[in-house]
Amino acid sequence: IITICHATTNRYYKNSDFIIRICKQLEKENSNVKFIFVENKSHEELMKIKSGCDINIDQIGDKGGWGYGMNSIEAMSMGLCVATEINEYVQNIIGKHPFININKDNLYNKMNEIISNRKYIKQLKQDSYEWGIVNHSAKNVSRKLYDLYKTIL
Repeated sequence: IITICHATTNRYYKNSDFIIRICKQLEKENSNVKFIFVENKSHEELMKIKSGCDINIDQIGDKGGWGYGMNSIEAMSMGLCVATEINEYVQNIIGKHPFININKDNLYNKMNEIISNRKYIKQLKQDSYEWGIVNHSAKNVSRKLYDLYKTIL
């Protein structure tokens, strides 16, 4: 079973209703897919649920900002694939990344492509974990901030 999860505290910002509709359709059409929607749970409960998943869908659109945040970073730190919409501006800032770049037009097709290839999921999980460490671990973020501080002091 391939488990896809989506978690939110605000459906509007994540475009959750659309994500839920597509994921329920995928679950109905594929016997190897399970969809879990998590809403308004404690952080502890959410982390337990997410840790048992393969793919985390963060958001569609960028109503809330960057296209990814703590939800994605936490999922990456657990070795999950992360699907989210990364706009062109952020894409240029972060460069090469393992996010599955989704939008309203391609969510269904991208998820179908991914769930049909267990080997690809395994590689994405590894790439996500490694990218998360390099770009968001406390040690590496502190080092990058310190290097920035040195340029202005």
